[in-house]
Parts: sequence; structure tokens; C-alpha cells
Amino acid sequence: HVVHEAREWKLPIKVIHHKSGDDVFLLDDERVIFLDNQRDSASILLPANALPFPKDTLPLMDSSKFKRVGVELGWVGFPSVADSELCLFTGCVSAFLKEKDCYLIDGVAINGVSGGPVFAELINNRPEIIGSVSAYLSNRVGSATLPGLLRAQDVSLFQATIKRIKSLDEARKQEKEES
Repeated sequence: HVVHEAREWKLPIKVIHHKSGDDVFLLDDERVIFLDNQRDSASILLPANALPFPKDTLPLMDSSKFKRVGVELGWVGFPSVADSELCLFTGCVSAFLKEKDCYLIDGVAINGVSGGPVFAELINNRPEIIGSVSAYLSNRVGSATLPGLLRAQDVSLFQATIKRIKSLDEARKQEKEES
């Protein structure tokens, strides 16, 4: 839902590299967006030199596996209540919905956190990306709003994109075929 309109209407997007403060304004022909509307997930591909991304990235979890109920996860994002501050959130896996390839997590996802990475700690203390924040499912009973669950999409779209795309030119060709 975060980049759906930008892809559909070929609108420009702004990507900010938080650590350096550098940003890039990408027109439609300068990036590729692969959407999975059913899973509310997207991969954005841009030129490697557009921003100072690290050479050594966090690993993605094997998409054929999932974290068990009770495992603590963390996620980061820029919530609307503090949109210039990168905030850390934590919670435990409440369920993994295999038919939707998503986690339900006992934690919050304030507006503005959607699309942020969700990660778990590996044995060697290096985090691994297990998915991305998709939604917050509030628990409404009558007029009261009670704590709900965060919905996080697993890494399957990202894994599939990495597997099939070897260059930005190749991605552009595939995006045109899918349109």
C-alpha cells in the first residue's frame, strides 16, 4: 500500500538513506517496483550507486522457513508521531499464517512504519531480515479499541526478486512484461 499508487500512476518517489541523510528523487524510468498486492509487499529496485548503501547487507531468512510462536522480533520505521526519528519496536510471534506467508506479532505498527524491516537475531548476534511491516490489525470491541496485532509479510517476494533479477535493465524488461 505504501508504493502502490506511485507504481500505478508512474509517480516519482523519494528514497532517503537515513544514516547519511542523502536522498534521491526517482522518476518512473529510474526505478522498478515489483508489487504483490495480495501480500501487500513490494520490492523497489534502483541503481546501486544512487545512495550509499552498505556492501555487506543483512541476510534474508530462508523463505521456506518461518520463526516459531514466542520468538522475539524487532522492526524499525518512522512513525507518524515522530516521522524524522527512526524508532525500534519489539514483540513476539503470535502466529505464522502459512496460506498468507505472514506473521502476526504481538506489537504495534503506528502509521508510517509500513514497509519497515522486521528482523530476528541469529545465533552469532547478527540480525536477519524475516519480513516487512504490512499492517496493524486493531482489536475493536464495541466502541473500545484494544491492543491488536502487527501483520508482517515474510521475505518470499524479496527472495523471488533476488533470484530472478540480475540487473536493473532486466528488471525493467520484466516489469514491462508484467504490466
